[in-house]
Amino acid sequence: MAGAVSVANDDAQGLGARFYHEAPLSVRPLTPVFGSEVVGATSIMGSPAWLERVLNQLWGRYGILLFRDCNFTEPGEVAFSRMFGELEIHGRHEYNSKTNPELLYVTNRRDLGLPDDAISNSELEWHTDQSYLPRPAMGSLLYAVEVPDEGGDTYWADTAAAYDRLPEKTKARIAGLRAVHNHGRVEAQYGVKINEFQAKRSSRIESHPVVRTHPITLRKTLYLASTVVTHIEGLPAAESDALLAELYAAMTEPDLVYRHRWRPGDAVLWDNARVIHRRDGFPEDKIRFMRRTTIRPPSEISIPF
Repeated sequence: MAGAVSVANDDAQGLGARFYHEAPLSVRPLTPVFGSEVVGATSIMGSPAWLERVLNQLWGRYGILLFRDCNFTEPGEVAFSRMFGELEIHGRHEYNSKTNPELLYVTNRRDLGLPDDAISNSELEWHTDQSYLPRPAMGSLLYAVEVPDEGGDTYWADTAAAYDRLPEKTKARIAGLRAVHNHGRVEAQYGVKINEFQAKRSSRIESHPVVRTHPITLRKTLYLASTVVTHIEGLPAAESDALLAELYAAMTEPDLVYRHRWRPGDAVLWDNARVIHRRDGFPEDKIRFMRRTTIRPPSEISIPF
């Protein structure tokens, strides 16, 4: 593969200054800024310890990882996801797999026994998973079972690179500011209901730093999501709205965005502390069936700072 970097199959892999050496893995950058396709990872039997180390290093380096032609069974998807951390069982249990509850069904199919308010085919705006919680999700892995032949593309934007590009004057202005993340904004905009468990868990309206320090890489990122952020604390409404618009524009500059056109068997792992994502709508008569696992951060690094 042209431009690919290879990874060695040996127990010492993942240690030292280099990330990888030679086959069976190869890595192809998805953009000049962030994201990589990793080829060969899901065909390695037994998930050896070196593979987990390498994939976690690559995840920290690139922010999102794409794996093609995975052919995951439900247990296989769960096992693969566990290489990246503790898995959450989603609070809306009726959306979860009945046999593998770590898997959340993200689909507009109506033959799976899902509630009437299951996700529709409409566009979903920029967000990062669970930022409205005191212990937000660290990672998410989305696997494509069935995809429409048009629409339904997913986009990711690199908020660490966006922060790096900000003028020093803007960095100084936003240092120490906090933004309010309120799940009620999602409910109002998309009609997404929550059950009693979720209501208790998200009953507090969380504020998180506008500039988040990534708990693993220690890079600074812009930690904002237009679907849930209502305002920046301590600023007049007009000033807050203007600053948020400025920062959202910086976060979604075209060269900081990766657009993924799904095909069945694709799996994408992303870092919710570094990237935001959105999804295109797709025709109402088309089916899109995805399965998602959610990776929780270790408790000692769970609170954004």
